[in-house]
Amino acid sequence: YAVAKDTARAGRALHQFAERVGEYRDIFRSIEIVRGGLADYSESRMNEAIEKLRRADSKGCPICLLPYIAEAYDKLGIVDSTIFVLERYVAATWLSRINVDIVSLVPSYERLARNYEKNGDLSKAGVYYSRIVELWQDADPELQPIVDAARDALRRTSTELRGAS
Repeated sequence: YAVAKDTARAGRALHQFAERVGEYRDIFRSIEIVRGGLADYSESRMNEAIEKLRRADSKGCPICLLPYIAEAYDKLGIVDSTIFVLERYVAATWLSRINVDIVSLVPSYERLARNYEKNGDLSKAGVYYSRIVELWQDADPELQPIVDAARDALRRTSTELRGAS
């Protein structure tokens, strides 16, 4: 809901989560910090969102908030920080990461590839475009435009790399 800029629903969903976790309430150091960070995020106050989401670094999930922090950096145009946070996310080893990856892995690969391309690192951009193609090559038809765009970008970066050699 925060990503969709529906602040009211994001707040309600987070409140429901906080009520349901009961004795496990400390999954996040502070539900209030997360709530504030997501509200800032949904209202495009990216600097405030980053600060709050970084402070709320989750205890139970070492990677859950990283894609949101990276997206906020990306929206601010801070390429190196975007890359740093996303590299931390994709490299993390965590048994339950599938719960985050379902929503965030391919968008993170896309964001990494675009930012590496901005930085002129076409080789690393190609790595992430390749991962999208590999991961979703057999995905449902509605996801194929993402795969096609990644294939096109991979061809483009490969051609540029060959031309630079």
